[in-house]
Amino acid sequence: TARAQRAFDDAVRSFNEQSAKGQPDYPDLERKFKQVIAMDDTFAEAYFNLGVVYERERKRDEAEDAYKTALAKKPSLRQAEENLAVMLENEGKSDRASETYQQLASKYPQDAGSRARLASLYAQAGQGEMALKLSREWHWRMRRRDDLNRRLEGAETARRDLTGDIRCDRTAWRRFIHHDQSPGVLDTLKDSVDIKR
Repeated sequence: TARAQRAFDDAVRSFNEQSAKGQPDYPDLERKFKQVIAMDDTFAEAYFNLGVVYERERKRDEAEDAYKTALAKKPSLRQAEENLAVMLENEGKSDRASETYQQLASKYPQDAGSRARLASLYAQAGQGEMALKLSREWHWRMRRRDDLNRRLEGAETARRDLTGDIRCDRTAWRRFIHHDQSPGVLDTLKDSVDIKR
């Protein structure tokens, strides 16, 4: 709901302001995110942020429950799954952390971070070949991401040159550029995106 969104935005703003000052009031932030959830119990991001607050308060079980609830409400909330894996890794539960990172790597093939953490776990376990393989994948994906961002900037420049309009949906453009690299890219772009002249 709009009311829950406003409360969530207020809670996030408080979190950022308090963190910037170096004086976070975790009980207050916990209360604010719980209020958002009371208004809209499907608000996955509120559960996620509540998990972050719980983690900072060293309430491990509550943090895990909040992250799992966030994932149940919104399975695509990758950061919640990553935070769960990091918690497992920090607790020395390398096998479970590795499983979670492997799941993330298969769900999100372009995610370099999961591969980097997984490579680190393999290196710590003495599995050098696997660590090296994952490190290479991480490096390749980072280079690919940088290349994609350069093409995105080029497409935005082309759009600006074509339309004089600098506004654009970066996600839509990223998808477009990633999937269509044909010579007629601008013609297809004109048809696929509402361009105002």
